Amino acid sequence: MRFSERMGYEKPKTELQKEGMDKELRNGIWNCLTVNIFDNLSDYTVSSDAANYKAKEHLIERLWLDFFKSTIDTRPYKKRQFIEVIRDWFFKVDWTRVYDFVEFIIENNKNKRHTENFVEDLNSILKRELSAYRIVSSKVTPITSDLEIDEIEKAVDGPVNEVSKHLIRALELLSDRKNPDYRNSIKESISAVETVCKRISENPKATLGDALDQLTKSGKIKFHGAIQSAFRSLYGYTNDADGIRHSLMEEESLDQEDALFMLASCSAFVNYLIVKTLKSGNDLSKK
Repeated sequence: MRFSERMGYEKPKTELQKEGMDKELRNGIWNCLTVNIFDNLSDYTVSSDAANYKAKEHLIERLWLDFFKSTIDTRPYKKRQFIEVIRDWFFKVDWTRVYDFVEFIIENNKNKRHTENFVEDLNSILKRELSAYRIVSSKVTPITSDLEIDEIEKAVDGPVNEVSKHLIRALELLSDRKNPDYRNSIKESISAVETVCKRISENPKATLGDALDQLTKSGKIKFHGAIQSAFRSLYGYTNDADGIRHSLMEEESLDQEDALFMLASCSAFVNYLIVKTLKSGNDLSKK
């Protein structure tokens, strides 16, 4: 985290960019386009490679005629002028049109190597800036569902303060652009579930496994055995010899997708337990 975030002067980014695009993300996408696509365009008038020139002309024409749907006689015929027109448009349009533009470039650029490099670099930027999308099979694709994102946001805003703190910390560790800590993000997600189980069972020293057993035996929460078994198995994975809490776990084997999965799963289970508890008449108000 940056100094301003550590000291509390600025809030760190903790939300996936699903229905918008901040300045850093838009700038990153533009830089990917510039390095991998625009810098490789010819100046339209000179090219020693006829085949390569034709491929570049194809992209230029398709952009002007099919994407922007402009008249052919108004098309700029110098690279610098053409890019200036695109740049002016790019930084003014709605974020959804930026992703439309990205898809169009990928689908219409005939230089396979440049396109592959563009997709690889772009996915790195989308990941770094915490976009909720990735390029999959030439399409901008959500990396998590609306339901999963809703579950995370609902759990963060839930009635138990300590649970909220664990989930916010999980998001912070996940969203650190310079040094994302997926391992500890997962730990925080699991800790959120432990915390709510301890609160419901009224046993602050219980492990998650013990708390789940106590909840079942006490009758405070009635939930299907398969649900309890599934989460117990998931929790068990994090604690076994190769699990997330084991000191020998290889950091490199974890990725953003692992942390996002655990965050979404734990958030959903937290919400499930809270709803069940409130239905049973118990109070879980923030303290």
